[in-house]
Amino acid sequence: MAKGIRAFQTALGDRVGPGFVVHPGSVRLPLGAGVVALPFGEI
Repeated sequence: MAKGIRAFQTALGDRVGPGFVVHPGSVRLPLGAGVVALPFGEI
């Protein structure tokens, strides 16, 4: 999932911000430059 988000960010450049993958866990995890996995509870 992070690969697709990074490709989107690259294609649109400065017009997009960070990307997020939402998951049912409880830990925030970096997935690479500009992409973070967020638990549902943080939304």
